[in-house]
Amino acid sequence: MKRDERILRIMQLMAEYNYTDWDTVCFLLFHYYGLTKASANVVATRYLSYLQSHHFTDVFHTDFLHKRKLHYLTGTGYKVLRAMGGRASARRFVPSRFFPMHLDHTLTVEKVGIIMAKSKYVVDFAPEKVARFLKRDKRIQGKVCDAEMVVKNKKGRSFTVGLEVQISNKQKETLVGYFQNFAKREDLHQVWWICSSENIIRRVVSAAEDHYVPIPHALTTLKEFLNKGLEESQWIDLKESRKFKVLEDLK
Repeated sequence: MKRDERILRIMQLMAEYNYTDWDTVCFLLFHYYGLTKASANVVATRYLSYLQSHHFTDVFHTDFLHKRKLHYLTGTGYKVLRAMGGRASARRFVPSRFFPMHLDHTLTVEKVGIIMAKSKYVVDFAPEKVARFLKRDKRIQGKVCDAEMVVKNKKGRSFTVGLEVQISNKQKETLVGYFQNFAKREDLHQVWWICSSENIIRRVVSAAEDHYVPIPHALTTLKEFLNKGLEESQWIDLKESRKFKVLEDLK
């Protein structure tokens, strides 16, 4: 297959997150590659049809009231991705491993990762599946985040940052458990939370009260992040509730 960066990145989405959908591919082409929305719709359809017709990908449908068509890499697709220099974790996804409850969260993290990848300060972005694979030979204590990144601040210093994407209201005990696990992660410099609502941000902040939090945590809303990107979005500090731009506070 002739190397095409956009096709490679679509295949990479499937490898790193298990699957993707047409909307997310359109999002990639619009936000990352700068196509118009009309062009992104047409090109997304063409690319996904091309991949499936060559047996690099296949599709399955969710059983929800509003059915979703999801695309994933076949065994041939994984081989092609590796041959083209793409990054693929050891375990290939098959539809029998699909968990419906993970769908919206997975597709949201995909979109967040696309915006993160636009930033020149994000050196490496590894979704949870990839992060677990890369750390397989290390004894990592504590929670592996939804994604883990190497981020450079404006002075060029590198930091390891954990990313948590919260789109639903979790029990306070669950969130407390997250903070207890983060306290064990000696390799993380910061944790960034992207939440789908202000209410979820308040729940996260409340869960951290009266608990030992050894590293900085910053929070913002999903809307703020997707609209303004990493450099311009406003974040709040977990303890002080002050507003700031997260890259300016990375030191």
